[in-house]
Amino acid sequence: MLSFATANTDDECAWKDSTGECRTQAELDSIRKARDEWLWVDSCLVKDVWVLKTEVELDSLLKRHEIWAEIKRLKSIRIFGPMIKWLHILKRHEPRSEKLHLFQANLTDANLDSANLSAAVLCQVNLSNASLKSTNLLGAILFQASLSEANLNGAILSKALLKEANLSNDSLKEVDLYGAILHNANFSKATLWGANLSEASLKKADFQKANLSYANLSNADLSQAILSEVKMEGANLSGAIFEPIGLPGIGSIAYACNIERMLWKRSPAKLVELRNKLEESGFYRQARGITCAINSKDQSLLRYIAFDFTIEYGYNLLKPWTIMCWISGGMAIIYFLFFLFGRKSGVILIESPYDFGDEISLLYKNDGKKKFGKLNLSESNVYGKYKPLKTIYLVLRLPFWAIAFSAISTFSFGFRRFGFAQGLLRLAQRNIELEPYGLVRFFSGLQSLVSAYLILLWAANLFATPFR
Repeated sequence: MLSFATANTDDECAWKDSTGECRTQAELDSIRKARDEWLWVDSCLVKDVWVLKTEVELDSLLKRHEIWAEIKRLKSIRIFGPMIKWLHILKRHEPRSEKLHLFQANLTDANLDSANLSAAVLCQVNLSNASLKSTNLLGAILFQASLSEANLNGAILSKALLKEANLSNDSLKEVDLYGAILHNANFSKATLWGANLSEASLKKADFQKANLSYANLSNADLSQAILSEVKMEGANLSGAIFEPIGLPGIGSIAYACNIERMLWKRSPAKLVELRNKLEESGFYRQARGITCAINSKDQSLLRYIAFDFTIEYGYNLLKPWTIMCWISGGMAIIYFLFFLFGRKSGVILIESPYDFGDEISLLYKNDGKKKFGKLNLSESNVYGKYKPLKTIYLVLRLPFWAIAFSAISTFSFGFRRFGFAQGLLRLAQRNIELEPYGLVRFFSGLQSLVSAYLILLWAANLFATPFR
C-alpha cells in the first residue's frame, strides 16, 4: 500500500511508503504514470505481489466472457428436431491445449488450404482474403470472425458456430455447412453454389444478392433471413422453414426443388406472398406447390391421406393416375390368387353370342375339389371334366383375366349402363360380362370407389384450385 500522508517537499525524501522508507519525487511520478495504465488487480498472488492488469487485458477478458456467456446461453435454449444434433459442439467453448485457440488473431491473406482446424476456437479472427480450400473446420467456433472475400471452396464447416461471422463476397462452392449455426451471418454477394446447408440455423442471416444455386437447404431454418435478389435455381428446399425478410428472384425460386415441402412456423404470410407473385409471373404449377406447403402444416392423418398423399393439394396431377396403376396391379395379383385358391370367391364370365343363343361359361369354379369346369345350359353335365392339356390352357389364361377384371374394376363407375367399364368390355369380339362373387366382389367394389375418388379429385384440380 502507498501512503501519501507523509509526503514532504524534500527532493531526497519526497514521501514515505507504508513501511517508512523514503521515496523520491521521480519514484512518485513513475508510480502515478503506471497507475494511469493500471485498471484492476486480479485475485491471484504471485510471490506475495499483487498482479496488476491493464485496461487492454480487461477488455480482452470481458470479450472472452461475452463469448462464453453467449455459448452458455445457446446451450440453455430448448431446440427441437434435427437441430439438436449440433448442440454438442457447444461443449468445446473452453480452450483446450490440443486444439488451436486464437482470439482476435490477424490471418489476412493466410494460406490454410487443406488444414485441419477441427474444433478450433477462432473468435473474432480476421481471415479476410484467406485461402481455406478443403480446410477442415468441423465443429469450429468462429464467433464474429471476418471471412470476407475468403476462398472456402470445398471447406468442411459442419456443425460450426459462425454467429455474426462476415462471409460477404466469399467463394463457398460446395462447402459443407451441415448443421452449422449461422445466426446474423453476412453472406451478401457470396457464392454458395452446391453448398450443403442442410439442417443449418440461418436465422437473420444476410444472403442479399448471394448465389444459392443447387445448394442443399433441406431442413434449414430461414427465419428472418434476408433473401432479396438471391439466386436459388436447383436449390433443395425440402423441410426448410421459409419465413424470410424479402423474397428471392421469382424467376429463380420457381426452378428450385421441393418447394412444395417447405414449412412455416409462425405465419405463412411469406409463402402466400410468394404464391401470389408466382401466379402473376405465370408459374402456376409452382404456385400450386406453395399451396401444398401452406396446407401441409399440422395436418391430420385423414387429411394427409385424402389430399396430400393422393394429389399433394393439386400440385402433382399425375399422382392419382400413378396410384391407380399401382392399385390395379396389386389387385390383379389378389384376383389371380383368388382364382387359384379361393373356395367361395371368383368371377363368372357370362357370354351371350348373337348367333347361338345364351351360353354361360364359368371362368373358374371351385366346388371343394379344385376342378375347372364349364357351365352350359344345354349340357346335362354341369361340371364336365377336362383333359389335362385343357386344364393347363385354362390356368394359363387366368393371369390375363385377373388383369382384365382389375382394369374393369378400376373404371366400374358411371350412369346405369354408360361407364368406362362398359367401354372396355365392348372391345371384345363377344358380348361378355364379368360378375364377381364372394370376397372378390367386395375387393372389386372397394377398388372402384377408390378409383372413382381419385379421378374426381384429379378432375377437380385440373380445372380449378380448390385448396387455394
